[in-house]
Amino acid sequence: MFETAMFYEIMEKLQQRAHANSKDKGFWDGEDNRNIPSKICLIHSELSEMLEAFRSGNPDCTKTLPDMNGNPLPLAIMKSANWKTMKSIEEEAADVFIRLLDLCEYLGIDLAQCTLVKMRYNEGIAKMHGGKKI
Repeated sequence: MFETAMFYEIMEKLQQRAHANSKDKGFWDGEDNRNIPSKICLIHSELSEMLEAFRSGNPDCTKTLPDMNGNPLPLAIMKSANWKTMKSIEEEAADVFIRLLDLCEYLGIDLAQCTLVKMRYNEGIAKMHGGKKI
């Protein structure tokens, strides 16, 4: 139960942070930027970029962050107690998640609660949904 409460709290903060940053960067300014179907299409475009990263052999991400001296450092994540440069597919997966968090916060969707309920439901469905191929 403690893990579930932590998950809710973290997800709530991530949703709020993603949406606040998106608003701060102007992605919700004006009527055109509040078009929900367009926002959904942008999530889909990030999924397409994820597919292209896979199709391209999943190279290292080329984006950087400045270190304390302003020198560029590659985007890196901790893996097995070591830092490694993010792969392109990892960066695109993060973009999908960030855009989804942003949209859910705007729409008032509790993504954490919905995710846990849906995962519980999925545990009870037939294998391969009763015979689907993919």
